[in-house]
Amino acid sequence: MMGGHAHMALDVGYASDVGGRENQEDNLGFRQYEDGSLLAVLADGMGGHAGGEVASEMAVRLFGEYFPQTLGTIPTRLDETLHYTHRQLCRQVQARPELKSMGATLIAVFIQGSELYWPASAIPCCMSPTRRA
Repeated sequence: MMGGHAHMALDVGYASDVGGRENQEDNLGFRQYEDGSLLAVLADGMGGHAGGEVASEMAVRLFGEYFPQTLGTIPTRLDETLHYTHRQLCRQVQARPELKSMGATLIAVFIQGSELYWPASAIPCCMSPTRRA
């Protein structure tokens, strides 16, 4: 389709297995927009019982909430959203010492028509306040 994006029907679902752990430290979110585009975010939490669970939930939620507010090209918006998510998680680490070891590995993709986009930045989604990205 010239000058626009072809709409593609997507059926989305997921399954998760805690494995040998006591709690689920992974989180996944999808958001489909009116134009048929889709944002998918997956975070693998780390940092022990509370930390990993909190980090992955926050990362997915923050990314999904902030992305629609950004402007520019899709890659720029994804990078901006990743950096925003990183900053917000680091603020939580500083505000809540019990979560000092929390972090998450995050991947996000945006599908628009037949195009697939992902953030170009490769930064940790969170870290200890004593380390720098």
